[in-house]
Amino acid sequence: MPVEPTPKALLAAASITALLIASYAGVYPWLTGSLAVLLSGILAWSLGYAYTLSRAALGLMFERSVEPETAYEGAPVKVTIRVHNASRLRAEAVVTDAIPARVRVEESPVFRVSLLPGASAAYTYTVKPLPGLHIFSELTVDVVDPLGFFVYRRTVRTPASIKTVPVASLSEPCAPSPVHGFLEAYRRLVHGVGLEFYEVREYQPGDDPRRIVWTATARVGRLMVREDLSELQPRLHMLVDLSRYSWAGEPGDTPGDHIARLAASLARSIASLGGVFGYTLLRGDVWLTVQPGRAGERLHQLLTQLSSLDPIETLTHSGWGLCGAVKEARTLLPRGMLLLVLTGPHALVQPRLEEMASCLAGLNAVVVVVLPVGDAEASRLARTAAVRLAGRASSVLGGAGARLYLAPGGQFVREAWRLIASPA
Repeated sequence: MPVEPTPKALLAAASITALLIASYAGVYPWLTGSLAVLLSGILAWSLGYAYTLSRAALGLMFERSVEPETAYEGAPVKVTIRVHNASRLRAEAVVTDAIPARVRVEESPVFRVSLLPGASAAYTYTVKPLPGLHIFSELTVDVVDPLGFFVYRRTVRTPASIKTVPVASLSEPCAPSPVHGFLEAYRRLVHGVGLEFYEVREYQPGDDPRRIVWTATARVGRLMVREDLSELQPRLHMLVDLSRYSWAGEPGDTPGDHIARLAASLARSIASLGGVFGYTLLRGDVWLTVQPGRAGERLHQLLTQLSSLDPIETLTHSGWGLCGAVKEARTLLPRGMLLLVLTGPHALVQPRLEEMASCLAGLNAVVVVVLPVGDAEASRLARTAAVRLAGRASSVLGGAGARLYLAPGGQFVREAWRLIASPA
């Protein structure tokens, strides 16, 4: 029922009803005729007034816009709702915006307007969305009559969307800064002349004689060789598990959130090093695979995909098609290229663990289980379960030739990245 009485109207109706009952009971017999006329008048007035109120409510026109439509995680986004009164009546309304589940509100999405015929107004509030696609759909409009007796409620569809690119928030000690990721800091020792001098050390059997530093040798009386540093150029394929299981927990601290941030950080850093990578986005029992190519081009594609992920509440693919995605990726990977699986604690539970180990057999694979880091109960339980299962999982995956790492909040340890970044 679009027109609803307010508590004030209900109180008035209760008072009139009490008088009517009293008159029929003989307490106030003189009120019977007058009260009947009064009730008839009130009923006629209420029907007419409700119709007038509905015209005022239906005459309100709404438009919604967001600025910017694509934003990085953590950046404020302005949501503006414009209202125009196209009716010939004055309209008093309370407007409530329906906020998507993974959008954090900085200011109230509820506002009140009072518009004369032909007048317009606008209201702006700020949100900070989490990674992915967020669809704003409906507004709830409550038009109140000036006397406060009735409320006309309607729902208005004003679609708009925000695409949010995940941003890594890492505190790994080996990282030069969160902005540049934590891969750029890595170098490897190479024979010959590299980009940067590292150290002079004592000669060891098997060292290239051409690296002997004769001045240092003459000074200390022992053969000394030079070590140089060269930038790494990683080559890998990322399997990014963003199935329904990855989104369990506190919004913003789910494994899926951290996996998306880690994938974006890895892609940016590999692109800065001139590396090569491809990726597979796993969404339940469906997936999208992009074959390895130049990191700069793949970076743009991956960030576009991560910022356009369908809202979690619309994700209907409840399976876990990791093996199918791995089989498809296997046909595209050059021999020896690393397969990096970014997944959540759900991958350590039977029978998924055995399934994952069987499909990774024979591949140069690293499995990174990303853990939530928050204080919510769901996050603590997930971390505890993952640590408890990690021992057996490492053994099972090791039997298939894969390596397992736990990454709280998507952070890598230095040793893990040295294995990942080393050329095959």
